[in-house]
Amino acid sequence: TTALRQADVSAESVHYVEAHGTGTILGDPIEFESLSATYGRGEGRCALGAVKTNIGHLEAAAGVAGLIKAILAVQHSYVPRNLHFTRWNPAIDASSTRLFVPTEGTPWPD
Repeated sequence: TTALRQADVSAESVHYVEAHGTGTILGDPIEFESLSATYGRGEGRCALGAVKTNIGHLEAAAGVAGLIKAILAVQHSYVPRNLHFTRWNPAIDASSTRLFVPTEGTPWPD
């Protein structure tokens, strides 16, 4: 929230977040709760992406790969799908949030 405040950007104006996406029973709920607390309320939807679903874990390069994916998504005004996402971690309930995992590529929200 500090970065949003310093940039003078509202959380509900954010429509895409490139997450770490650990794919673990413990890590994903922790990450989701943090994202939900910041971006989960408001109008419109907010896509959660994770480059790991598309190309696997790249160890030390995972962060830069996610950054490159996010830059390309903005540049092309396109939210890419998460290839291997089939269901939420059972410890996550996204139903009361505006967060979703894109299973199909979609144009960038207006």
